[in-house]
Amino acid sequence: RRCFIKNTLAAAALLMSGGAVAEPAMRSVCTVPYELDMLIKAGHIQGACCSKQGVYLSHQLGIAKIGWDGKLLKTVEEPAHLGDTAFANGKIYGAFVIYDKNLRKNGMTGLVRVWNENLEIVAEKWFPEALDGITVLGDTVYVGIDRWGRPMHPLCCVKRLSLDLEDKGNVDVD
Repeated sequence: RRCFIKNTLAAAALLMSGGAVAEPAMRSVCTVPYELDMLIKAGHIQGACCSKQGVYLSHQLGIAKIGWDGKLLKTVEEPAHLGDTAFANGKIYGAFVIYDKNLRKNGMTGLVRVWNENLEIVAEKWFPEALDGITVLGDTVYVGIDRWGRPMHPLCCVKRLSLDLEDKGNVDVD
């Protein structure tokens, strides 16, 4: 059996407890051998988020759901590099940059997709900017916008969305 320990699991335990415990114990999740070998092809895990049902791992080929018993429950292939993921209100939020011009919708390169806990798509919205990185705080989804690519740049741009993906505007941060 292969085991991994993630700080994300401790954070999830704290959040699910309503913050009542000061220091949740780290949990090991042991996986069945070879079930996660598709992650080797994916290159690396880009992001992780947790719900009461399990752990969701995003990577450049899609997203995988692993139960708390360590069993791979479901994998879903995605059209492009799936950046980080975030969990809120029973939904998983993910940010994409669509490099392949043939996969873009009306020339747009950014996509935010929302799945339910069974990894069924429940919403998505396209944006003209390249997106990477996502988190949810309260009733706002925050998504990183990659305006400049790899070269050093003066600002970071963050897109703000409502939980139903309505645009709340962008903010530049030093």
